[in-house]
Amino acid sequence: MKLYDELIRELFGVCESLQGKRLALHPTPWGDDGKNGIVLRRDMAYELGGGRLPAVGSQMMTGSQDLVPNDEIVLYGPDLPDIQKDTPYARIALLRIREEGLGQEEDLYAVLRGIEYSRYRVNPHGYMVRISASSQRDL
Repeated sequence: MKLYDELIRELFGVCESLQGKRLALHPTPWGDDGKNGIVLRRDMAYELGGGRLPAVGSQMMTGSQDLVPNDEIVLYGPDLPDIQKDTPYARIALLRIREEGLGQEEDLYAVLRGIEYSRYRVNPHGYMVRISASSQRDL
């Protein structure tokens, strides 16, 4: 499956000139609230990608082990403890999926949509994602 491969290569080209910091992967997952949580403005320290600030949320899938060889988290820009005010934000997830058994084009589309929609069923404790249909972005 090479649907996103060229975009992933372009992303790597952009990130090449940036200083990325690899973060440790924790064996214990972030607690899940089990439902959509609401964080009120008075409880927020700041907003990532809020207001008129740029915000990008994307998942790109590939079957290539060369493009996505292992699990890792890479941070570009300041870490959360260093942010003091609302700031631009991007969350880009690169996923390697097994291609065998995907079948026909309709099956592939259903699998990709299922993976895409899975992000709406994750509700990390103390974190809220807003979806803006009018601006077509996650905040």
